[in-house]
Amino acid sequence: MSFFLRVIASLLLLVSASTTFAADQTLRAEVGKPLQAAKDLLTQKKFKDAVVKVDEASKIANLTPYEKFIIDRMRGAAAGGAGDTVTALKSFDSALASPLMSKADELPTLEIMVGLAYSGKNYPKAADLLRKYRSDGGSNPQVLALLPQVLYLSGRFAEAGQELSAQLAAQEAAGK
Repeated sequence: MSFFLRVIASLLLLVSASTTFAADQTLRAEVGKPLQAAKDLLTQKKFKDAVVKVDEASKIANLTPYEKFIIDRMRGAAAGGAGDTVTALKSFDSALASPLMSKADELPTLEIMVGLAYSGKNYPKAADLLRKYRSDGGSNPQVLALLPQVLYLSGRFAEAGQELSAQLAAQEAAGK
């Protein structure tokens, strides 16, 4: 499976997690209805239609912080699937900045964002996200292997060489 297809699959999983609510966190019916429709459209891979439904929910007055958080996550998933990486990254950035983002969801969200930045050819953003991912404890070797590539593609050749050397040394030390 290509990296981009894995990103889309991760987006769909994130949407499922986005709509599992804690007892003290609820969506009002007028917000939940278009978001449920967006979730259904996402599972059908109708990403542009899902963006429309998320936008509908975002226009409802007096959104709670929780409603805004869920909207940001769903907009990120829908926009990412539709190929609008700029909107997807902005939405996921907002969700990551929210105090409602669980620690368990931070690293998977960063992985998705790396994939979106990479596929959108925003290599400097991908490099920043990869460094945050690694510093926050991310250890997926397929994700971390992108760091030398995005540094190189960003024109940061010396950093790319240093990163590649460090990764190769770690592989050798691990007997690989």
